[in-house]
Amino acid sequence: MSAVTARAAAPSATHAHYRRRAPARVAARPRASTDGASKASSSSSESPSDGPNHVVVVPGFLSGADAYGGMARALEATGWFTSVTVVPITRDMWYPTLLGGDFAPMLDAIEATVRSIGETNDADRETNPRRDLCVVGHSAGGWLARLWMGDAPYVNGRVYGGAPRVKTLLTLGTPHNSLEEYPFGRVPERLADVVKTASNGSSAEGAEGTEGAEGAEGAHPVWTAQRASTSSLSLTNFLYPGAWAAPTGVRYVSVRGDAVAAASLGDVATFLTLGTLGTLGTLGTLGNLAACVGAGVSYRTATGGANAAVLRGDGVAPIEAATLDGSERVTLVGVTHQATNERIGGDGGEDAEEGVGSPWYGSPRVVATWARRLLEPAPGGEEETVFEWETHRGEGTGTGAGRRHADEKKRLDEQKRLDKGSADAAGDDSYDATALASALEAALTGGSDTLENVDVAAIAPFSGVDDRRTVSTVTTSSAAGSLLWQACLAARNRVPGATTIARALLRDARADPNAGGSHTGTLAPGTRTDDDDFFSTSPLWWAASAVEAGGGADALNLTRELIDAGADVDAFGRYDGVEGPPLWWAAVAARNGEGQSAVDLARVLIGARASVDVRGGYGPGVARTSPLVLALQGVPGNGTCAELARVLFVAGARLDAADVQGLALYRFGSAVSVVKSEIGA
Repeated sequence: MSAVTARAAAPSATHAHYRRRAPARVAARPRASTDGASKASSSSSESPSDGPNHVVVVPGFLSGADAYGGMARALEATGWFTSVTVVPITRDMWYPTLLGGDFAPMLDAIEATVRSIGETNDADRETNPRRDLCVVGHSAGGWLARLWMGDAPYVNGRVYGGAPRVKTLLTLGTPHNSLEEYPFGRVPERLADVVKTASNGSSAEGAEGTEGAEGAEGAHPVWTAQRASTSSLSLTNFLYPGAWAAPTGVRYVSVRGDAVAAASLGDVATFLTLGTLGTLGTLGTLGNLAACVGAGVSYRTATGGANAAVLRGDGVAPIEAATLDGSERVTLVGVTHQATNERIGGDGGEDAEEGVGSPWYGSPRVVATWARRLLEPAPGGEEETVFEWETHRGEGTGTGAGRRHADEKKRLDEQKRLDKGSADAAGDDSYDATALASALEAALTGGSDTLENVDVAAIAPFSGVDDRRTVSTVTTSSAAGSLLWQACLAARNRVPGATTIARALLRDARADPNAGGSHTGTLAPGTRTDDDDFFSTSPLWWAASAVEAGGGADALNLTRELIDAGADVDAFGRYDGVEGPPLWWAAVAARNGEGQSAVDLARVLIGARASVDVRGGYGPGVARTSPLVLALQGVPGNGTCAELARVLFVAGARLDAADVQGLALYRFGSAVSVVKSEIGA
């Protein structure tokens, strides 16, 4: 067949099907800040930390200070920092290191910059140093900052010892744990004397002969004296392992980008030949595929080839290598290592975010997501994930970051009132949900064709908001689910006002985004128990389905808000022949001609780190397959399928042996059908 048979019918509340139990509630994730992005757009804001906070930005490998002008301006725009200074490193200062030169010129530049900031009395600096520095190290600049903070002499005999002044070291895509196994090798540095004369005996002796340090992300390679004698990065890990200065009061923050999945040339060849039938697409598509191959080479350099084909990262540093043991961790989904086009190049100017390429660590709105971590930890603890759309303006959907931040603030304010036991808090069942439940049931069973008459403004927290409520009961089947689940189901059925109610239940009633529902029914005597459920689905599953049903931007924004509230992006669902996680609906939507909305849905779910390796089914008798295969079945005739396939591939979806075989048979069957139609057989 050349296309999916027909659009899945809008389900009624009484259909029956098999279900898997809904997952346990997933807590709302920690956010970068409730109002970080909006504050960053203003010229001044209240600093989250007292005292002077001088920011020092250390450029990355083969980059000069002029590439960080936009980053510096974005940091200044927050109004949180006393000063922002980029270390005046020039590109040509790096060239000698390619031939085995040391990094003393860069360390000297960091030291000179720091000494020009704040305190000027050397005696005071040494006897009573003040922690007033927030150091930002991009790429190699991150581990160079660690080396500068250390207390052992370097090749020039100089002891920099910068740690006592550092409040926070925040690294951006720094390959802390890279094995530096470059494809064409590297010229070793001459650091044997540095290792021998190191004053940090405890660190050096502890590193020698160990089996690796167990860090936040798992075991890392051994940093031996032999390795340290040929590489300044290895020397840094040998002398100052992990969050070395944390016991003295330094906070370490590892910021990692999650934007590009590694690919081999074989992966790309299979994708282009069998998948797209030689339709190479735009130069942008080829650039994306080349970036995946380049990422594979870079990730292999860092890991020594271990699992490089399945690693993800910012296109240069894989997440594992960019994580310093013992540090706080921030993952920025959709953010790349460096600027990817000319408009975002140069000094990263004000129009950087408007560029065609992916945002990088220095894009203004990306800076707004990590800048606050220089001064305070993430609200949820040591690990934080920032979803992709939070570093974009709103993508023309009518709901931008400002609206979402306002919604979050509203939820937090409501929680504070409840925690204080305020008399006017709407948590004492002051809201009667009886009318709302009746309206939803009428909309789902055909008794009403609209929900716009519901008083949404009156919705407030009430007990039992997540209870499963029966929608309808007939002789053979029934349906039950939370009110949020019912509202999302109504959105799938294109009932006016349904998405507005769903948002109100999330924001104002604090409904659990994973409180789902199901349809039940009787198959045959003895084949099921009263506890068996069919067609188990989550609110997010129906919101994604609403995009496929033509819900457009309204349904897409509801999908975002559910994820923001903590919805499980991989929750499996089944209904009417469609089974799989929410991402499966993106592929179905593309095949059914929903155009850009299908691709946008995939971007939202992938931007929330949804798995791209899932399997799903569409229609009776259809074998389980992946969203990538379903999208490729529509190529080359369906442009949306081609774009969706590209998005999935860049995100890490690959064709395995079974996929290749199945797709080859599909292509053969399609060709036979075309020949038969031509000859009139």
